[in-house]
Parts: sequence; C-alpha cells; structure tokens
Amino acid sequence: MTDRPDSAEWGQTSEPSPRRVLYPVFGSESEAVIHIGASVAQGTDAELVVGALDDVAGEPSFDASRDLAKTVFRAQTDCALDVHVQAVPLAGSSVLEGIVSGADTYDAGVVVLGDEVTEPRESKLAGRIAGDTVVVNDRAPLASVASLLVPVADGPHSGAAVDAAAAVARANDAWLELVHVETGDSDDSVADPDALLEAARERATGVEVDTRVVEADDVAGAIVDESEYHDVTVIGAPASGRLRRLIFGSTAADVREDAHNTVVMARHGSDPERTLFDGPIR
Repeated sequence: MTDRPDSAEWGQTSEPSPRRVLYPVFGSESEAVIHIGASVAQGTDAELVVGALDDVAGEPSFDASRDLAKTVFRAQTDCALDVHVQAVPLAGSSVLEGIVSGADTYDAGVVVLGDEVTEPRESKLAGRIAGDTVVVNDRAPLASVASLLVPVADGPHSGAAVDAAAAVARANDAWLELVHVETGDSDDSVADPDALLEAARERATGVEVDTRVVEADDVAGAIVDESEYHDVTVIGAPASGRLRRLIFGSTAADVREDAHNTVVMARHGSDPERTLFDGPIR
C-alpha cells in the first residue's frame, strides 16, 4: 500500500499529489459517484483524475468532452471538499480497455466506477488493474454524508471497505458505524466478533467510530435494515472462489439492490505498491 500521512496530517488540499484516484466517465455521470470519488481522493490525500474515453480516432468525442468538462466542474465546485482535479483522455478499443490503460498510465491507486458497471464487469476489471476498485450504487439520493454504515466480516475485501469508508468520513467530517452480523450459524461465524470490530476500528484513523454486533438470521436483510439510518453503506466485494461467491456474492447483490442509501462496494487491489487501501482485517 502507498504510504499514508499520519492521522494528524489528513487535511484538505488542492495541490497535486503523487497518489491518484481515477474516475473514468462513460455512460451517465452521477453527482453521487463524483462526490464519493472526490471524497476518497481527499480522504487518502490523493488527486482525482477524471478521464474521458476516446473514440476510435483516438480523440475524445464531443459528448465525452462535454461530460468530462461537466464532471470536472462539479468535482471542483463541490462545496464540501477541496481536492485537486485533473482531466485526462483515456485511450482504448473498448470501455474496459480504456479503464485498464488509464489506470496504468496514471498510476491510479483507486478506480471509482458508477453503477453502470455490472458486478461481472467489475470483477473482470479488478483482475486486470493493480489498484483498488470502488463501485458506487447511486440509486438513492446523496445530499450529504454525515454517517456511513460498514458491515464488517472476515472476507478479503472487508478491510478495503473500512479504509474506503474512513476516507469518505474524513473528507466529510462524518462518523462510521461498524457492524458485524452474527447469524448463529457455525459455518458463517467468526471466532471473536468484538475483536474483529476492534481491529477494524483501529484502521479508521481520524474518524469517530461506533461498533456493534447485530444478531439476525438474514445477513443482507439486517444490513438493509441498518442502512436506513445512514447516508452511505460501504461493503467489501464478494470473495473469489465459486462457493464463497455464491454465498457472499448474493449478500452483496441484495444489499446493493435493496439498501435505503447509496451503496459503495470496495475491492482491495493486487499490488501493495499501488493500492491506497489495505488488505484483510487482522
């Protein structure tokens, strides 16, 4: 993971940073995605790189250039944030190739994507870029961010969810509620839920954090119920492996579909020299 400043050094800056968060603009750009992307950038002391996908001739189309200008303007004028924004072209024969090329060209530690990116496409993309990925489901309005819900489990990307949520919280002066859902099923249970939550709390530096263990038969249903009391829910991406994806992928999909707020799904990248988030919670 790229070195971070101490918690006392987290702050607002409009100066360029060697850390970069890439937001590729394609389809319909979203104020919620822009705000989350800019928040992740500010909360990790990074620069927000907004990219427009080129057309076949290698130049951004008129529509792409217009969308890029609108997105950069919105990011720069977000009154809650102060983050340096750079506009760049992204070259590629397809959306996927353009994002992969852009992530490599601009050394992106995090790639932020909108809800038009399906889970299979996000999974395929994550396998080809070295940094972290964040997918924002903006089906619920996001007027402001005062609190975030973070379901905590022992999956490989749960730590990335905590790190992403903490970054957004730092940028918005918000607080986190870390929740572990305990079903009573020995196959799903962790040995010490309180220790897991405490380890997650220690990662959320510079942020007010509450922790709680919730007992419920349905993990996704419990998270959806809790989401009603927060502005954003941040979950870890489903784990790899057919059985684990069948179990945890279903939970993630249900939360993204049914939550009462904006849902952010975070995935830890493969290259510790590139990523801005850490790995699993230890």
